Amino acid sequence: MKRQFLVLSAMLLLFSISSFPQKTIIFDEVGEFNEGLAPVKKDHLWGFIDTKGNVVIQPQFSERMLYTPVFIDTLCLVVDPKTGKTGYINKTGQLVIPFQFTSASNFNNGYAFNYEPGSAANSKIQARCRLINTEGKVIVETTPNDYGYRTEFHEGKARFKRGMKRSNNRFEIYYGFLDTLGNIAIEDKFNDVRDFSDSLAAVQLGEKWGFIDNHGNIKIDCQFTNEPQPFSNGRARIQSRDNKYGYIDTSGNVVVEPIYSDAFPYSDGFTTVSFLDERYQKAFFIIDLKGKRIKEFKRIKKDNEIITFHSGFNDGLAVAQQGYGMDMGFIDTKGKTVIDFKFNKLKPFNSGLAYAEQYDKKTSKVSKGFIDKKGKFVILIEQPKF
Repeated sequence: MKRQFLVLSAMLLLFSISSFPQKTIIFDEVGEFNEGLAPVKKDHLWGFIDTKGNVVIQPQFSERMLYTPVFIDTLCLVVDPKTGKTGYINKTGQLVIPFQFTSASNFNNGYAFNYEPGSAANSKIQARCRLINTEGKVIVETTPNDYGYRTEFHEGKARFKRGMKRSNNRFEIYYGFLDTLGNIAIEDKFNDVRDFSDSLAAVQLGEKWGFIDNHGNIKIDCQFTNEPQPFSNGRARIQSRDNKYGYIDTSGNVVVEPIYSDAFPYSDGFTTVSFLDERYQKAFFIIDLKGKRIKEFKRIKKDNEIITFHSGFNDGLAVAQQGYGMDMGFIDTKGKTVIDFKFNKLKPFNSGLAYAEQYDKKTSKVSKGFIDKKGKFVILIEQPKF
């Protein structure tokens, strides 16, 4: 009897421990996880927490930037609250590239751009663009008129634009790509371009879109009136003239006919799409790389059972909604509900966690934080009390 009591007590203790969140954090603002860290803001200063909710970089960097700070290539662009200059920190919070730039971009593929303005009072001080590596070394320096704007590298290529005055005295802008030495790798002869993905980049010639390879050769003819999306899992989303979505492969073959009213990028070999029939009844599907329908979520008579997808798959899970309320959960690539529809707000998984908000009807309290793949809050976020 005593042994049974001890076992029962141990089970109750284990249950009580596992039923409570691991960490409660108090911040003014919390961003999403990337590379295992999420930005947090307190008193107008940014810092970072890890996936357990521990503060690994104390809030100390200025909020005076155009976007929420994020780690890419293990480095993060931050702003000095005293000088307003930008520099880069590593994941321990160490300043590895000093505060020295007026404006800069995130690192990507090991390189970043920064910009220094000229001086109206001193004509000798001209505006400069610089390409730097992760050690802060300047790879190339030039005037903004040569390359035009700050950009980021993707698959070893960075977009640039350059203005040209034509014979008819019209000023036109054309786009091309730089390599990691700052040299022009692909001539600026396109009306618009997008970043490389799966070794292909969308380009616009005239009013039509197609794709080039990393040598600048047209790989998929410029035939699309609407801009195609980047490749992912060897598939790019295309849009027909009647605004229906489908997918092409890296050879330009249509592998999923453009018949869907909504479509998300592929991930893990699957994606989610929706079809709107002639009676304007919408049904959602999970499809594979060949367009085969793995699971259909039909429109049914009971409104509270209708399934709507709000994302494609991240970490094997997609954000879905049941009914017309705000009951949201996660569905896997086989169509199985793995996290119940009990949240009012959800964002896709990253670093094993997903941002969630849950409303308690009994207490009228909203819990905010990050959940794990079991749907349990592991980090709760509370606002400071004034």
